Amino acid sequence: MKRKDFERIVGDTTHAANDLGKEALAQANEYLQQAQEYLAPRAQDALQQVGDYVAPRAHDARKKGAKIAAQAIDAVQPALDDALERLTPAVDEAYAKLAPALDAGRQRVQYEFLPALSELLHEAADEVAKVEIAEVPAPAKKKRSGWKTFGGIVLAGGLLTVVVVALRKLFAPADSGWQAHEPSQPYVPTPPQTVVDEVSQADADAGRDAAEQWLDDGGEVLPTDDPTDAAQAEGTEDDAAPFADSPYGEGSYVGTEPPEGFVIKGNERSMKYHVQGNGGYQRTIADVWFASEEAAVAAGFSKAQR
Repeated sequence: MKRKDFERIVGDTTHAANDLGKEALAQANEYLQQAQEYLAPRAQDALQQVGDYVAPRAHDARKKGAKIAAQAIDAVQPALDDALERLTPAVDEAYAKLAPALDAGRQRVQYEFLPALSELLHEAADEVAKVEIAEVPAPAKKKRSGWKTFGGIVLAGGLLTVVVVALRKLFAPADSGWQAHEPSQPYVPTPPQTVVDEVSQADADAGRDAAEQWLDDGGEVLPTDDPTDAAQAEGTEDDAAPFADSPYGEGSYVGTEPPEGFVIKGNERSMKYHVQGNGGYQRTIADVWFASEEAAVAAGFSKAQR
């Protein structure tokens, strides 16, 4: 058999097997579809039947459980009520017996023991005060022992005083020293605008105090390291010559009334500049005004992010 014939036979066999496989898969899919159509409703019916069978029995079981629990409560409740009825009089009787004894003990301690103890302490203090320590030459140890004894007596008196105070607190009436609790005031946060107003007012007060001090010194310029204060201390030259040289270079103005076009605010403390439309523009108190952002950057300021 030639090779070409063999290859042709193998190809025909492969195509035939492929066709048979496709037909078998198609038939299998058809059978599966039929099985699904046949079993699906029956499985649903079976589940429905199981649910119909289990649901009432579960309901009955729940009802029976509730009934058993109610019966158990009914059976135990009388015993609990009986125990409470027996215990309540016994507790009341015991309290009635103990209360007079406690009151009597507290009165004896407060009106008999404590006054007697206080009197003894006073007598002991008087006796100690009457003791005269003779100035006799003696070793240092014996001399210290007398003061040590005196210190021990004072310490014992202090301890007894503490005991007396503790006993008074312990046996004092329940309403002694009672004060109604006053609730603390709730915390109320300070609005941001109030903080800004307070800071602005503080700056204004500081400026007014500096001006009054300057007048008290005879109008002389006070020494300062702040170039802004030095420029303001020169009088009204900034207002008369708005384009005079500024310590921050060209395109800047230091003063309260900037010329037209100088709308960018600079803050010397943060070295930030604020442009119109910025969130902090209105709250910022300008230490220097700039005509452009380039001038502010050239003066060493950086743009504020908010």
